[in-house]
Amino acid sequence: MRVLLTVHQFLPKYSFGTERVTFDIGRELFSRGHEVYVLTTDTASPSLPHKKVWDYDYRGLKVRVIGLNMQATPDPLRYEFDNPEMAAVMRRYMEEIQPDVVHIMHAGRLSGSIIPAAKEFGLPVIFTATDFWSLCRVIHLKRADTGELCLGPNRAGTDWLHCFVARLKTSQEAKDTYLEKLDLWFRASVAAAKSPIARATKRMHRTRTVVERIAFLKNAINMADRVIAPTRLTRDLLIRNGIDPSLVRLSHYGVDTFQRIAWGRRRDPSRWVPSSLVTFGMDFLEER
Repeated sequence: MRVLLTVHQFLPKYSFGTERVTFDIGRELFSRGHEVYVLTTDTASPSLPHKKVWDYDYRGLKVRVIGLNMQATPDPLRYEFDNPEMAAVMRRYMEEIQPDVVHIMHAGRLSGSIIPAAKEFGLPVIFTATDFWSLCRVIHLKRADTGELCLGPNRAGTDWLHCFVARLKTSQEAKDTYLEKLDLWFRASVAAAKSPIARATKRMHRTRTVVERIAFLKNAINMADRVIAPTRLTRDLLIRNGIDPSLVRLSHYGVDTFQRIAWGRRRDPSRWVPSSLVTFGMDFLEER
């Protein structure tokens, strides 16, 4: 079977949590005789310009990395979550490798657009929430305006606007001018930004785009055949923020007890443990 994994960045250059989990799953599938492909991105550079493609093999996994300069896109704010160019990349790659299943380990940088693009092929699509990117543009659910932890955007999206404004690279005085306004003013701004008249102009574009991220990613993820949450907190927050409960399955990260864990020294990613998500994903495919 051919399996396509997607992740925002990958080994060997990047070796954080999601990258390692993606490798573990891919390597375990590879050891079971499956062909494993990885679609990912890297920051554009002279050696990998924007939109350019580089293929490499990493310990049996076939990796395709796309150079990405978000500032070179037509609309960086929107393309962070809805990037039609990356959707086209996804389609071309799927046509080329003809996978049997797609597992979205992370859609950051690639954008949520790759999910509906994958579903066009009529294949099983699994989405794993390895972090809170789908609920929070900066992933960690900590509001920049108040410093408080967040459970996700409110229905109007006004708390997202507060957080977005607080992170703008402008003077604190300018930001305070907005942040001190009443929530009613923010609600009116959101309503105005969604109006047909505002859509026909560039006025209030940022307001509209920030709020539209919420519904776009919720709808994209609900197109998946399964949504995997590795923790109860993740599961509960996904459901709280509009992900169909019937799609969500709790599957904790696994530990291979046959491997010796060497604490206190740098760990080789190839020896790190496969996730129980592999078993869950295989069981799901067998059900079909």
